[in-house]
Amino acid sequence: MNIYKKEIVMSEQVIEQQDTIVDPFTGLMWQVESSKESMPWQEAMDYASELELGGYNDWRLPTVEELKMLWEHGLFPEASSYYWSSSSGANGTNGAWVVYFSNGYVYNDNRAYNYYARCVRL
Repeated sequence: MNIYKKEIVMSEQVIEQQDTIVDPFTGLMWQVESSKESMPWQEAMDYASELELGGYNDWRLPTVEELKMLWEHGLFPEASSYYWSSSSGANGTNGAWVVYFSNGYVYNDNRAYNYYARCVRL
């Protein structure tokens, strides 16, 4: 159990729009609804770069650090899926880091596997 996550009280400074939310701790803008379907890593990278949301078109997959921080800040407590990061994994070109939102664990997995994308922008 991550006690830090459980103790965070979200302030009223969270800026929420219909499709996006701004993390008050980092200033990063996040896609509220993740991708509808899971997909391989390269498709997730393409999905992010092609996303137009909230009047912006500069979306990207988050780094593994940003994704882990998002879980720690508890902005999406209902999320329980695996999410791709843009960070390459220990397996070189075959791997990338994934964060499991049920428990916050970080995994290095094969880019051919299907996981969800939740995009971010500055």
